[in-house]
Amino acid sequence: MNIAVEEIFETIEEIKGFLPRLRKACESTAELFYDGMTEESWGVFHQVIAGLDDLYTSLYGIDKGLLDANIDFGIQPIISHAVVEMESRFSSLNDYIGNDMHVAVGDIMKYEFISIIQSLSISFGEKREVSIQRFKKNSTYLKLSHPDALNKIEGITRDIVNYQLIPAKDGTANIYIRNKKGHSKPLYSLFNPLNEAKCWAEATASTVEGIQHILVYGLGLGHHLSAFSRRCPNMKVHLIEPDEQVLLAAMYAVELELLFEAANVQELVVGVDKSRIEGIVKGFYYVNDNKVSNIDIPMYNQLYYDQKVEFKDIVHQEAWSYIVNIATMKFSGLQHTKNILYNLSSNLNTPSLSNKYQVLSEMSAVIVGAGPSLEKDVEVLKRLRDYVVIIAAGSAIQSLQHFGITPHLVVSMDGGESNYDAFKHIDRSNIPFVYLPQIEYRIVDRQLNNTMHAFLVGDTITSYLMGEHETDPIFEPTYSVTGTAIQIAAYLGCKEIIFTGQDLSYPTESMYAPGAKHVSEETKMVTVTKSDKYVENVQSGKNKTDMKMQTTLGNIEEQIEKTRNVTFINASQLGAKIEHTRFEPLKSVLDRLSSQQEVGERIKQLLSVQGECHDSSRQAKVEGRLRELPQLVEDIDTVIKKVKERLNTLLGLSCTNPDKCLESMADIEDQWGLIVSDKIFTIIYAYAIGGDIHEFDRKLPKLADEKNIENKAKLFVEILGTLIDKMADINVHLLEYIDESIMRIDRLNQA
Repeated sequence: MNIAVEEIFETIEEIKGFLPRLRKACESTAELFYDGMTEESWGVFHQVIAGLDDLYTSLYGIDKGLLDANIDFGIQPIISHAVVEMESRFSSLNDYIGNDMHVAVGDIMKYEFISIIQSLSISFGEKREVSIQRFKKNSTYLKLSHPDALNKIEGITRDIVNYQLIPAKDGTANIYIRNKKGHSKPLYSLFNPLNEAKCWAEATASTVEGIQHILVYGLGLGHHLSAFSRRCPNMKVHLIEPDEQVLLAAMYAVELELLFEAANVQELVVGVDKSRIEGIVKGFYYVNDNKVSNIDIPMYNQLYYDQKVEFKDIVHQEAWSYIVNIATMKFSGLQHTKNILYNLSSNLNTPSLSNKYQVLSEMSAVIVGAGPSLEKDVEVLKRLRDYVVIIAAGSAIQSLQHFGITPHLVVSMDGGESNYDAFKHIDRSNIPFVYLPQIEYRIVDRQLNNTMHAFLVGDTITSYLMGEHETDPIFEPTYSVTGTAIQIAAYLGCKEIIFTGQDLSYPTESMYAPGAKHVSEETKMVTVTKSDKYVENVQSGKNKTDMKMQTTLGNIEEQIEKTRNVTFINASQLGAKIEHTRFEPLKSVLDRLSSQQEVGERIKQLLSVQGECHDSSRQAKVEGRLRELPQLVEDIDTVIKKVKERLNTLLGLSCTNPDKCLESMADIEDQWGLIVSDKIFTIIYAYAIGGDIHEFDRKLPKLADEKNIENKAKLFVEILGTLIDKMADINVHLLEYIDESIMRIDRLNQA
């Protein structure tokens, strides 16, 4: 803000103190004209006129100064209107005085000048000292209740030019926000913001009935939030304010503690904070019956359109991701458990990737995906192989072999049938292979030599059975094998990671490059055809995409951001733009690296000599823990049967013997406590049926809150009974998988 504008605002601050005195003087002077003027009265009148003239002169100067500043100030039209009005009233005064129309002079003083003064007093707002004290009070409140929000604005200076606090005509707080075109727009009605907010709240409330928690996009000055809370007093609010400057302005204009307490504000997020919003969305699935409900202030759709799109994308992607994760746990948890148990023997009979920590230090890696653009880079990739380590991300091995390219390393982790379909015809005898224990076990069974293993965070079964060692390579789970390949490349010491075939979208009518046969043509066609979203590509155009692909892209971007001291290059010619990477055609990469010494043979040697398997001491401990599992499962199965017996009597007891019913409920809770406190519950059940346990946890508060005996008995059977039945059902499978896992180890020991 320049000096001239600063001086203008200082002048306005001085006028704020002058206006109440001038109004009082106009009122008393007007009475003189009704009683009959004396010489002394005329003297008083001339003093008041001098005061009005001073006000006029100041306003005229401010109006001109604001116009000269060439900035769209919301206050300028108000001041300009006051100047014109005062000029007109001065002219009328002269006429009335010249014609001895004293009553008319009194009317102008009492009803017209005072009206102008009153309007200015409202528009100029309260004195600065008042708003500063409010800001300090709000700062203290935020420090105690929402410290993250206060930290977000700490050190930011309030922008009074682009965020102008100018009350509405009824005196209610309002703010003018300058848009990208430089035009100032009021956030609320210029006349009655509270009525506007009330009408909005009435219309909005009917769309979110029955919801316990709501995501509100936009604080503004709190009028909509206040009106909504009066309409929905029991709803808990999670508040997103995308603009730090709006929060700063609100801290000067609104009592946040009173507002937030009345509105049940649970948390305040400032800016589009991805991790915080993701956390809120996850929390919603425990309380809102698998639904994220959000509302927003109408003007925010105009003023913060880009941030709103980003916010919506985060919400939708996290919601989709969460739903898919739960669905995966429900439908794949048992299959992954089977894979993990069957692959345990392979873990003991293959070297750990830990033997290769940092062996490729300072080298460049190309992580190859099977996107359509891979075909455009095949010839360059063949030549580049001598200068980089080529890592095939999972099923991309099909396309690479189709084009006659042998990667230096293959990484795979998918536990589904389609992944087995991708690998069952692949000859990887001369290619080092890294797997994660949840991989479809038949892939590893086909070939143990030239194979290494690593582990995943959250794999409680492997963690327990293998035991945790400091040197074990343990990677974060990701939505696609590319994310795992990134972590492995960094673990191996690669300083630069290059992507090709990583389109992470649908740039053509094909899902994959030629050679990919693990997905039917019909599925490929349907997937691309149904894609109804678009993402920016590396050529500044748009590619078709869908929620699954968007979520995968976002997850890879997060992984890149977490990976320190590594440069990322996106060389996929048709692919989506990937944050935290720079685009460089693969031909340019080849030109840049081909001046260096060839490293292809060295890479092959480093990865081929894979080191020793786990020592006999560790193997013995693993086998010991595995052989204990059948008894642990049988012990918990015994308790499960007792709980089932109790549950079967609850409904009848709730009608015939309420006291006995309550005793049975207490006994069931004790038995259930034994189950969840058993280590086997956390180790195996939480992994194998995690989705079902999540559903149980989400519904548990409803059971705890129910007071009616009959209804509580029904909820016991419905909520706990469903989970108990699921546990009983999988126990048969668990015992089968554990027995097979033991036999696999025995067979390999005898070989």
